[in-house]
Amino acid sequence: MSFLTELKAGTDHKKVIKYPGTEKTIEIHLLSEFDEQNAEFAASALFQLKNIAVGMHNIDLYQSEITLQKLFLACRDTDGKTSLASSIEEFKQNLLPHDRNVLVEEFFSLSDRYNPSVESMSQTDFDVFVADVKKKPQQTIGNISNLTLLKRLALALAEPTSPAANGSISTP
Repeated sequence: MSFLTELKAGTDHKKVIKYPGTEKTIEIHLLSEFDEQNAEFAASALFQLKNIAVGMHNIDLYQSEITLQKLFLACRDTDGKTSLASSIEEFKQNLLPHDRNVLVEEFFSLSDRYNPSVESMSQTDFDVFVADVKKKPQQTIGNISNLTLLKRLALALAEPTSPAANGSISTP
């Protein structure tokens, strides 16, 4: 066992819930970077296999497929090892839209607990971030890889009444 594996073994990155509409408990696990990438690769491979080019017209469908791939990897029996289905196809065939919505909500709430998203960032924290960007634009902007954050930043800087745009936020 590697040192990193030993370190991670002591952490509890899961949530036990009742599967929607049942009394059966399952675990939803936080995905590793490896699993996150594999979910995206699997969605991409599926679209390539079906000769579907991803574009603005079907980006929602593509993102939905990524989410389903992540759910398939994250949802497990209470032993923590057994998947809920033997394949992604079986998982999708048996997943009702309401169940999917509940599982997605639970999965993202777990993810946000350990990796807060831009959407859940408080306005005060965001305003401090914008002030930092204004002080060091070359250093900060080059490190932003999240498109949602870039969009929110652009909107904040374009809005003349925002505290971030008028420079009234001070940073330590």
